[in-house]
Amino acid sequence: MSFRFAAKPARELREIGATSLGTCGPEGWQARADLPLAWLKEHLHFGSGTRMNATFILNSPVQQFLTAVCLGGGEPDFHRPDRYSAHSLVAC
Repeated sequence: MSFRFAAKPARELREIGATSLGTCGPEGWQARADLPLAWLKEHLHFGSGTRMNATFILNSPVQQFLTAVCLGGGEPDFHRPDRYSAHSLVAC
């Protein structure tokens, strides 16, 4: 579920076919959100020029920062879109 404010769901995302799932257990947790490609293209201009990255923060309180692309040195900072990679769509 998507939120605009703490504990207030953005209902229109469910209306366009978006889904989400979250699980938590002894081995860890996972979260997933599925947004329709047509909605991404129309509202976020998602396309061949879109760049993205996947990031994770693990092991609190001694945190480990992981990222799919190299974001450079220094303090952890996942907000470096100039370093994000291009994507490709795979038909299933």
